[in-house]
Amino acid sequence: MGKMQVVVGSYSSKEAEGIAVIELNTESGEMRRVSGVTGLVNPSYLTMNAARTRLYVVSETGDQPGKVISLAVDPADGTMSVMNERSTLGNAACHITLDRDEQFITVVNYSGGNVCLFPVEEDGSIGPMADNVQHEGTGPREDRQEAPHPHSSII
Repeated sequence: MGKMQVVVGSYSSKEAEGIAVIELNTESGEMRRVSGVTGLVNPSYLTMNAARTRLYVVSETGDQPGKVISLAVDPADGTMSVMNERSTLGNAACHITLDRDEQFITVVNYSGGNVCLFPVEEDGSIGPMADNVQHEGTGPREDRQEAPHPHSSII
């Protein structure tokens, strides 16, 4: 029987389970919750390393600087624990990318208008911010483009 684990992030309060690990039976289509994580605000976008031992998450807060968070993952049962977190220095962190060599993470802040770069430490935790590019300007639609709104970073 084929099984696959799927990790899902969602908008949630700190008290609610914002990340869930779901097991999908690829033959029957049946899904069951395996584990979950509380304590994070709006863990809206996630990326995982190739070994499936580290999960990187943005905490998308509206009017406060967002966070990027690393979690250790037990691949046997899917349980997770927070390793560390760093500020993204911008509001509405909305996208995270792990580079192919798993040495750097980029985080994009939609309302903050900035894109930041973090090194990945040897243990999989997130190192201090290495770079921060603050975009400037406006667009032709004043109702939506009063400031820059980057939305993703593709490496």
